[in-house]
This record gives sequence, structure tokens and C-alpha cells, in this order.
Amino acid sequence: MDMMRGHEIELIQCPGEPQLYRLSPRSARCPLSFKQAVERCWERYADFAGRSRRSEYWWFMLFVALVLSLPMLVSLLMVSAVNGQTVGNWLLDSVVGIVMVLIIGFTALMLLLPSLAVTVRRLHDVGRSAWWMAGSIALDVVATVYLDMAYSLCVGAGFLHDVGTIEMFRSLSSSSMPAFMIAVVLYLANLGMAATVFIFTLLDGQHSENKYGPSPKYPREATDI
Repeated sequence: MDMMRGHEIELIQCPGEPQLYRLSPRSARCPLSFKQAVERCWERYADFAGRSRRSEYWWFMLFVALVLSLPMLVSLLMVSAVNGQTVGNWLLDSVVGIVMVLIIGFTALMLLLPSLAVTVRRLHDVGRSAWWMAGSIALDVVATVYLDMAYSLCVGAGFLHDVGTIEMFRSLSSSSMPAFMIAVVLYLANLGMAATVFIFTLLDGQHSENKYGPSPKYPREATDI
């Protein structure tokens, strides 16, 4: 230990980083590696209590993206191979399609619970309640259902045979202003809530202990020596 400008400091060494002097009271623990983050999230598979730091959250999100992309890539290669060798074999195409859906669906279900858990813990780390994520999911479901109903109404009413989001809003605005306004409000609210939760996951965690537990990054509160 040394003393510098009236503060206690210590020399810490993080893997892959040069040695750095940091103020001991605010001395952040080293960022988690990809392997450490994945292992920690699997150990806390369904743990919605406590806090998780940014490195744990974002490394695990990368892991989820990589794992989900693998069955999709394999499925696309299988479909390409089948179509290239047996053109018009609808039965074989259907079997491959079912296998693809089952693989992707099973993988997504396996990753759903730990993904939700680490997201809740990440919100806890910045002092936010899990209700932010619950509200985002609920709003997404409501907006999706309403927009799907609006899409079906537009097609069924003969406004358009194949509509996209912009065309659907145009059709609604020309046929029913209340329905159009509801669709716009839900769409914007859904985007806003999702963006808010995303920003929360980017923030640094609170340095001190909060109502969800001690900081996983900062060992103790900053104090003057």
C-alpha cells in the first residue's frame, strides 16, 4: 500500500490489462471474462435476487446470441442441402422444417430463464426494479397483439393484400382515426420502454449497497482516508 494525495491506494492486476493504481475505496473488481460470466449465469440459472454487473450481463447476452445463431445456421444449411438434392420433396422439406423449429425452440427455452434472471439482476445493480422489465414485456405483448389484429383487419377489409408496418398505419389512418392513434401510441410506448430498459443495462452499477444487495463490482463505499 502507498499513500497519495491523502487517499489510500493499491496496485491491482486484471487479466489482459496493465497494472493500474486505483483508489482503494473505489477499487473496482476486475471485469468478468466471457467464461466467468457464462459460468456465473448458469450457476444462478433462476436467481432473480441480487445484482449483476455489466460484464456479466453483456458477456452472457453475447453467449445467447452465439448459441441461438448456431442451430439457425445449421438449419439453413440442412434446408439448402435438402433443396439442392431433392427438389420438390415436400415431405423431406417438412421434416427438416419441423426439426429446425424444434431445435431453435428448445434452445431458446433453455436460455430464456437465465436471460430473464440476469436482466433482472442487472436492473437491480443500477437500483431499478424488475417491474421495468415486466412492464416492457407486457407492453410488447399488448402492442404485438394489437398490431397483429390491425394487420389482419387491414388485409381482411381489402385495404392491402400484403401490408408492412408503414402501409398498415396508412390504412388505419384512412379508415379509423382512433384505431390509428392507439396503434401509434402502443408502437411508440413499446419502443420507448424497450429503449429505457436497454439504457439501464448500459449504466454502471451503484457503488454502494442498495436494497437488492451489495455491489458485485465495488467492494466497499468510497471513503476519505
